[in-house]
Amino acid sequence: MDRDKLASKKNLELTFKNFDKDGSGKISLSEIKSIFNNPKLKDDKVFENLLLEADDNNDGEICLEEFIVIMQKFVK
Repeated sequence: MDRDKLASKKNLELTFKNFDKDGSGKISLSEIKSIFNNPKLKDDKVFENLLLEADDNNDGEICLEEFIVIMQKFVK
């Protein structure tokens, strides 16, 4: 997969909208859990740590700008 295409702002915005199930403009802890709907991942700490890693403004959710930053770090 082409990393530049994957990390394009348009693609990241579309991905963010898919993850933002309630359309609030932010990804909550419960939405993160639903993204990784895997019975083997039962420890909430995994999801909480993921949220903490991306949540620069410490509001307990991931906004589009935070999502873009963390995803661009991930794909590079």
